[in-house]
Amino acid sequence: MASIRKRNNRWEVRVRRSSQPTQTKTFTLKSDAQQWARETEIALEKGELLQKPKSSPITLKDAIKRYLDEVAIHHKGVASERYRLWAMGDRLGKSKPITAITSKDIASYKVERQKEVTSASVRRELNLLSSLFETAKNEWGTIALNNPITAVKRPSDSVARDRRLTPKEKEQLLSESLRTDSQQLHLAILIALNTGMRQGEILKLRWDDVDFERNQITVRDTKNGSNRVIVLAIVLRGALANTHQTHETLFNITASGLQQAFRKLTTRLQIRNLHFHDLRHEAISSFFEMGLSVPEVQLMSGHRTLDQLMRYSHSSLQNIQTKLVST
Repeated sequence: MASIRKRNNRWEVRVRRSSQPTQTKTFTLKSDAQQWARETEIALEKGELLQKPKSSPITLKDAIKRYLDEVAIHHKGVASERYRLWAMGDRLGKSKPITAITSKDIASYKVERQKEVTSASVRRELNLLSSLFETAKNEWGTIALNNPITAVKRPSDSVARDRRLTPKEKEQLLSESLRTDSQQLHLAILIALNTGMRQGEILKLRWDDVDFERNQITVRDTKNGSNRVIVLAIVLRGALANTHQTHETLFNITASGLQQAFRKLTTRLQIRNLHFHDLRHEAISSFFEMGLSVPEVQLMSGHRTLDQLMRYSHSSLQNIQTKLVST
């Protein structure tokens, strides 16, 4: 008997017949799934699948490739997931059968990674790897597979970053980035500080998204899956109007290229412990300090919940002192 169900935009087929191994496969189109189900039921009835040789355990390398092709391809962060999975595969052993990877292997990996990156990064990596194992176990029918990540305690959440720029640091970033070889770095910093957009959102901007008549930018394909509209600040409007349009997109630089250019700039300026994403934090915090309401800031930032947004709402001590003294 065949059963067909939709999972993560894919059609999963299971064909069961008494005393015979269950046959499973996933498809993009439902029509393909239905056709395979009919053909497999006929083959089982004729006994054509009884003598099918037992397959060797799937290796971690093959599991990663299949997961990327069938599951991760539908995720917005597929590029990041691809990089992380292959990096984890290098450390855990890509040629090992997936069934041979134990919780001890995962625990050792966790300990070593915690020496190199934040706890939040390790949590994301383990969650991604756990998704791969769950998919292999539940959807691919991998025999004798247990998810080894379930037996390993995830690292505690890292303390949320609250790095703010000093007025001097902000002035240095804007002025010195103009003197670099890449004018795109200056424009990216200016957009981040005046809109609170994420790095990925900035790099995907097209000139068609900039509406000078309405004084706004449309941010498409955002992290939460919906578009949002951001008001153009005067300084940003002027910079964009004076930018020569050579491509359909505002930027032709990769995420890694932007990160590298930003690190070189902060190192030269001796600005420590500053990430490009901190510019988003600075912008959103400054919106509150300008007097924007919570709904207005939420419209600009794209946060879905107030809990996510409110950690940005702290004002500087100087602003608080000014308000208290003036009352």
